[in-house]
Amino acid sequence: MHQKLESLFGWLYPLLRKIGLGDTVASYSSLLVNMIQMIVLAYLIYMLFRLVLVTFMAVIAKKTRTNFDDLLVSNKTAKYISYLIPFLFIYKSVPVILENYVYWEAFFGKVVGIYIVVLTLWIIRSILKSIRDYMKEKPKYSDKPIDSFIQVIMIMLWIFGIGIIISKIFDISTNALLGTLGAVSAFVILIFRDTILGFVASVQVALNDMVRIGDWITFDKFGADGDVIEINLATVKVRNFDNTTTTIPTYSLISDSFRNWRGMLDSDGRRIKRSILIKSKSIRFLNDDELLKLKRIQLISNSIVTGK
Repeated sequence: MHQKLESLFGWLYPLLRKIGLGDTVASYSSLLVNMIQMIVLAYLIYMLFRLVLVTFMAVIAKKTRTNFDDLLVSNKTAKYISYLIPFLFIYKSVPVILENYVYWEAFFGKVVGIYIVVLTLWIIRSILKSIRDYMKEKPKYSDKPIDSFIQVIMIMLWIFGIGIIISKIFDISTNALLGTLGAVSAFVILIFRDTILGFVASVQVALNDMVRIGDWITFDKFGADGDVIEINLATVKVRNFDNTTTTIPTYSLISDSFRNWRGMLDSDGRRIKRSILIKSKSIRFLNDDELLKLKRIQLISNSIVTGK
């Protein structure tokens, strides 16, 4: 790859020197032409891969029965990949073009490298969003807190990506960066306290099946009385019966007491306890006439129920 790039961008400087131009003029002229050539080639690569990937994925999505590829198209995964490929070409070309300009080679290399890291995270994010939307369409996973797990994965990826960006900017090795993060772990835990608590709560809620999306819950502490419409990493959203929305911290579901009415709804009935006051003097044995009337009433009621 490196030899091919050298042959692609290294032809002009010797030619200008043979013509008789000075070293400085030939160097800057070849640099300018090579930069223009790199930009044009990167743009052509982008247009080619955008046409191929986006069009190909759209055609495949229409012909397949599964909805997952349709979600990839709607979340623009192919478009982001078409952005990534030309920047990989630029990242490989910069050291060849700026070989004699050490400062600018380091600067542009870092800028392009940072953009590639961010774009890679964006591609992974679009894929995870497609997975989330696809799983939500399945009845088996429709009541699971999928958003919480996707958010945890993205937070971990962003932490990893930011670590790579910092190591590229300051030329720090990954091991040294991890050691520095270990030294300031208490500060990091303090910053991400709510996120960590929310993650732990989401895992416990999912494993213990405490709350599902669609459950009717009552949480007196937060004034919530309605259906759960969303379970995220940090919050649970409840649509109350007056169409207002109450936001509850996810960690409160395991630290405080709330009422889930799922059992009553699944049983198709509701047990109600009421107190009835009976005057003791009104209790007595039935006489023969009253007993006969009671039997007639029972017969009539049975005939109404049975339809006979």
